[in-house]
Amino acid sequence: MAFFTAFWSGIWYITFCSLLKRITTSGVSSMPVFGRYLFGDSYGLLPLSAKVAAGMSAAAKTSRERNFFIETTLRWRYTARECSNKPDFSKRTKAEPMRLIGVKQQGSHYTLEVQEGKKPTPAEHEVLIKVAAAGVNRADIFQAEGIYPAPEGASPVLGMEVAGEVVALGKGVKICRLGDKVVALMPGGGYAEYAVARESEILPLPSGLKEVQGAALPEAMYTAYLNLFEIGQLKPGAKVLVHGGASGVGTMAIQMAAVMGAEVFATAGTKAKCKAIEALGAKRAICYKDEDFVAVLKKAVPEGVDIVLDIVAGSYLEKNVKVLAPRGKLVQIAVLEGSKTEINLAAVLMKNISITGSTLRSRSILERHEITRSLYNSFWPMLEAGRIKPVVDKLYPIAEANEAHQRMKANQNIGKIILTF
Repeated sequence: MAFFTAFWSGIWYITFCSLLKRITTSGVSSMPVFGRYLFGDSYGLLPLSAKVAAGMSAAAKTSRERNFFIETTLRWRYTARECSNKPDFSKRTKAEPMRLIGVKQQGSHYTLEVQEGKKPTPAEHEVLIKVAAAGVNRADIFQAEGIYPAPEGASPVLGMEVAGEVVALGKGVKICRLGDKVVALMPGGGYAEYAVARESEILPLPSGLKEVQGAALPEAMYTAYLNLFEIGQLKPGAKVLVHGGASGVGTMAIQMAAVMGAEVFATAGTKAKCKAIEALGAKRAICYKDEDFVAVLKKAVPEGVDIVLDIVAGSYLEKNVKVLAPRGKLVQIAVLEGSKTEINLAAVLMKNISITGSTLRSRSILERHEITRSLYNSFWPMLEAGRIKPVVDKLYPIAEANEAHQRMKANQNIGKIILTF
């Protein structure tokens, strides 16, 4: 067994020793004193062990071990060079600057402003995207207010979905190439000129769509697919109620359910919104400010609906139970009216209703990858055929990010609000 190490000068020292049977692992303790001394003084390099063939000449052994060290260590940990292995820190490149939208004075009265940050670098199985457009989501508002923090390890910059061009690839990336136009879901960092996304959460920009339309897809389609088809188990002929039908998720959920043969009902806050969502495929839109959705659905669907997709919570919980059919499913994806309420569980038990709380952002990488694959196989062809269309409400340049958030807070949007870079 040979152990070897190197000094800054590039001089190589090789020591040979035999391992006793009682020693089960090799290491510094089994080397001669001289080799151990070199290990202690070496510049950040650990000794390696390698088997050598019996009868090898000293010169051959030296050459073989030296080449092995270059291939397996220097090329991986440093730059492959035979003259010296001392790092040249003067040649390190500085992180490039980029513009991003930062939160000033986090809290209920937060403001957004354009700031300068460092351009991120993609890690293994990640890609760097030059962002053309980013979708605005209610979760961005909650994060800026300080009530919905980003997941551990995620960028603190707001933004969970983007569309743009792939400009750098991390190690091991296989599904896309430099220059590809893509849409991406991410745990954070989308409100910036450059954003990093996992390879497993990237999809090609559908043919025929612009990047500002593509930015409206990831969060809305992932959420609608997960909660209607994976959790809700939507089948053709199912009766579905979508609350917040004019939201980004709502406009997409209505289309996806309708195109799969479901009978869709939806609520919204204005007559203009109701008209818009009926044009998207809802059989009946209910203006909750003028009508009681429970009374409307009891008349329209006496047997009850199979799935309720709800963003409201609060007082809606008991009402949702009333309109659900036996063995119906309530999928709660937000709590805009509040997370605490009272409910008579007897009705839940008697109807055998299932109530599921669901968020996308907190799901594991593996789960999100599975959703990506299923969504692409099931609905990307429909996007490219024009059977489903992203609904873009309004475009805002990044300097007007505050106005974009105010529009969403006021519930003025029909579809997705998009930031452009």
